[in-house]
Amino acid sequence: HEREQQELERWHNMTEEEREAEL
Repeated sequence: HEREQQELERWHNMTEEEREAEL
């Protein structure tokens, strides 16, 4: 499922951005 992989990657990036904002 390529679509699922893309979504997971996007979510991971979002979490990273949120983490940076928290720091």
